[in-house]
Amino acid sequence: MKRIIFGTLIIALLSACSKDNTHQALGTLERDRVTFTATSNEIIRALPVKEGSLVSEGEVLVQLDTKNQQAVLAHAVAEQA
Repeated sequence: MKRIIFGTLIIALLSACSKDNTHQALGTLERDRVTFTATSNEIIRALPVKEGSLVSEGEVLVQLDTKNQQAVLAHAVAEQA
């Protein structure tokens, strides 16, 4: 009985010392399409990025017409004066 317990203990200790079997994979994750919703109703003046192009963080995707926003701002400034 002691031999069985001793043998089991030795096997358990040796298997705990084995190499870690975790796998690593390097690469790039890709998405087919990303949809985003505009937070304002403005006319699009320019689309500097072509459809399907790779973009990076901070890159301008859409340029909106700001005439309506400038008019609202001018009206608010006039009311403050």
